[in-house]
Amino acid sequence: MCGRGRRVFGDVYTAIENAQKPDATRGSDVILWRHNEEDFKDHFSAARTWDQIRVRGAEDRLSTGVCMRQWGIAQGCMLCGEPDESRDHLFFACPYTFTVWSNLTATLLGTTASPDWTTTVTSLLRRNRNKIDAILLRMIFHTTIYLVWKDRNSRRHLGPWVTAEAITRQIDKAIRNRISSLKYTGQHKLEGLFRRWVEVYIRQ
Repeated sequence: MCGRGRRVFGDVYTAIENAQKPDATRGSDVILWRHNEEDFKDHFSAARTWDQIRVRGAEDRLSTGVCMRQWGIAQGCMLCGEPDESRDHLFFACPYTFTVWSNLTATLLGTTASPDWTTTVTSLLRRNRNKIDAILLRMIFHTTIYLVWKDRNSRRHLGPWVTAEAITRQIDKAIRNRISSLKYTGQHKLEGLFRRWVEVYIRQ
């Protein structure tokens, strides 16, 4: 370990050494889950975890191989074997994740689906799409980031491996469930969201 990795490790080690030692007189230890940067609670929230993964992905703060290298730990892509795992590789330069992304967005993006992170984000921010398609694209983007990261972590910790086809089905189910929970009916401007998603997904 050298350079910045050694300095970071030293800071963490010092913080641990200076932390208060366990003391039964202060009560039992408790498990707290991070709900945002400054908020910890005694219960797990899938929604809050999802939000944090999306934000960290957008800000390039996920613990990818690039980040782990600063700690002196070599970590390649668990999905395709690429030795240099970065956010931009995972989303979506990796052949595995680009297969998922391009399959899900084929109807909405056609041949403009790109493996490049910046190009993809710029495309999602375009204002010349109809509202429903724009919402669906962002839902696909957020859900793909969440489930790809979950699959990547599962593989890293010796969990089951999921095929691109299987994770595509998981994303479809997650999006269907999310849209159904919104209960858009009648004259609501997004009433056709579920119908459009079914149309988009069936065409893949």
